[in-house]
Amino acid sequence: SPGSTMLRYAVELRAARDEVFQEVLEPLTECVVYEDVPGALAALKRAAEALAAEEASRRTSKKDLEEDMQLLAAELRRFSGGRDTVPTRAQLRRRGQHQLVKAVEAHGGFFEVGRRLGWASAAEQGRPRGYWQDLENVRREVFGFMEEHLLEPGVMPS
Repeated sequence: SPGSTMLRYAVELRAARDEVFQEVLEPLTECVVYEDVPGALAALKRAAEALAAEEASRRTSKKDLEEDMQLLAAELRRFSGGRDTVPTRAQLRRRGQHQLVKAVEAHGGFFEVGRRLGWASAAEQGRPRGYWQDLENVRREVFGFMEEHLLEPGVMPS
């Protein structure tokens, strides 16, 4: 059928040809090759298809995610392991969640979604794009870090 994958296999057995092979190993080999291996492959196929069907039924449509912010929030929370954190584009793409990337973009982008939900951003911890380009922000963050970690004032951490 379209979109299906065909699995082919080969079984190789090397043994000396003698009477023991003819009487014992040949019927055993036939049983494995024609019954056990195909049976195991069929069971594997059924399990993989059931898992794929279960995953497909759990997926929310891209259109629904793009239209419903609360549904998007639920999917992002599920992706983030229950935490109220907006994952990065790279994190979503790495796990094949392209429909979530598109839905976040439809809602105004990662920072905007985080702002509207009141969630931290996994990428910038809630800081907008370009935040680190402003040297005053960098200075404030460095000095805040030094104070928080009780580092010596006036000595740049390394």
